[in-house]
Amino acid sequence: MFRHCIAGIDFSAGWDQSRAQLTRMVPLLGIQQLTLLHADEPHHRSHKEASANRRTHLEQLATDMAASLTIPTEPVFVSGFATSSLLEIASRREAGLLLIANNSHSRGQDFILTPSPT
Repeated sequence: MFRHCIAGIDFSAGWDQSRAQLTRMVPLLGIQQLTLLHADEPHHRSHKEASANRRTHLEQLATDMAASLTIPTEPVFVSGFATSSLLEIASRREAGLLLIANNSHSRGQDFILTPSPT
């Protein structure tokens, strides 16, 4: 059904639950390729070492998920705002599905509930 899925990863406390749901969703939705995206947002940026740790964590997560899901899984770490980064990567990669499951802030809710300009 959905060839390529972009999943926004924020490493919030609820990520383990989101990961379990994503694992169940992959075969149900026919996802054949997964991109895990983490945006290092300007107002949340911390020490360079913390960013490097998040990048390393994202890379390890992609490796683990590729092995468990048996589909190509790629990590993408960007500097920028989460919403615009998700949309840009999804457009460039022609993703059919965006998974946004975060608990750290409400911008995701604003993104989903705001009608897109036509």
